[in-house]
Amino acid sequence: MFPLIEQYTSVGYISKPYGGNGTVLIELKALESKEFAKRNYVLLDIQQKLVPFFIEECVCKNNNVYVKFCDIHSVDDAEKIAGLRIYIEQTADEVDDEDSHALVSYSLFNAPHTLVGTITDVLEYPMQLLLEVETPQNTQVLIPLVDEFIVEIDEEKRSIIMNIPEGLVDLNV
Repeated sequence: MFPLIEQYTSVGYISKPYGGNGTVLIELKALESKEFAKRNYVLLDIQQKLVPFFIEECVCKNNNVYVKFCDIHSVDDAEKIAGLRIYIEQTADEVDDEDSHALVSYSLFNAPHTLVGTITDVLEYPMQLLLEVETPQNTQVLIPLVDEFIVEIDEEKRSIIMNIPEGLVDLNV
């Protein structure tokens, strides 16, 4: 499963290959080069899917950022990713707490009407959002928040109905 583009921030793009070993020149638009250099990986927009690319080396020189990615070893490889937009995880300041935690205190039901419990937190991981749910038996379970699982969100009743795959709730207990 690929991360949702809405959960990430575009910070620039890959400008062009630089040198013969697959290094590329990065054009940053929304991030300082020193902050960019601290990262272990970035996500590249490949056909509207965010794909992680791990950084082997990053050099900042004269307001330019040169990056060598782990699996890019030649000019031909570098040319294939030239022009792609670069995304990073949003910082805590950029994530709207109201959006990310809007489901806290909602009742979670497994379709059609089986109560799973009350959502106590929304956990944000790089590739997945997880609902932390307290069951009626006072145990905690984690349920992936996946669009395909959601049947209905009723803001008035403060409830969410999902088609949770069989056995998933039992894995967490």
